[in-house]
Amino acid sequence: MAGPKQVVAMKILVDIDGDMGFRFTEMEEKKLAEEFRFGLVLKFLTVRPNIDTIRLTINKTWGLREMPVVSFMDSKHVLFQLRNEIDYIHTWAREGRTMAGGNFRLFKWTRDFDLSSESPLAPQWIFLPKLPLHLYGMDCLKILASRFGRYLGTDQATLTRTRATGTMICVEVDLRDTPILGFPIAFPNRNI
Repeated sequence: MAGPKQVVAMKILVDIDGDMGFRFTEMEEKKLAEEFRFGLVLKFLTVRPNIDTIRLTINKTWGLREMPVVSFMDSKHVLFQLRNEIDYIHTWAREGRTMAGGNFRLFKWTRDFDLSSESPLAPQWIFLPKLPLHLYGMDCLKILASRFGRYLGTDQATLTRTRATGTMICVEVDLRDTPILGFPIAFPNRNI
């Protein structure tokens, strides 16, 4: 059985500020983090359920295509390594944030994720009121979502055009950025 694929070349010890250690390039760090590109962290606000309860809940109620790797990070944090982008977006955009009677917050794993502080990246559901029906198409919604951040998904009422009062889109936003309160859309003969 073959072991994991080597991502970076072997390193030699180097002096780093008077201590012997290892130095990685930005590109090497990106390669090492690639297997966690679909990583999410659940932070339980009170008591964290045991790992069997977490896995059972995910398997029975979350509607994922594949079971993620579930790992404890500490007494409050659980790492989910989702196996595909569809499950990642489905989980990241989910509205329900309870498990086994306990509430949790959901964070995107990044290379600089720190258990002692909360990530500024968050999924945000945004309502676009009075959007003309011909702009409800997925390609157009992705364009409009890019004004706020990275498009994650939309709700069923928008997809089926059963709510003509506006659309709901879920976008990954950086909470440090200035909130977008609105934006114009221009057509050849009018602006909305």
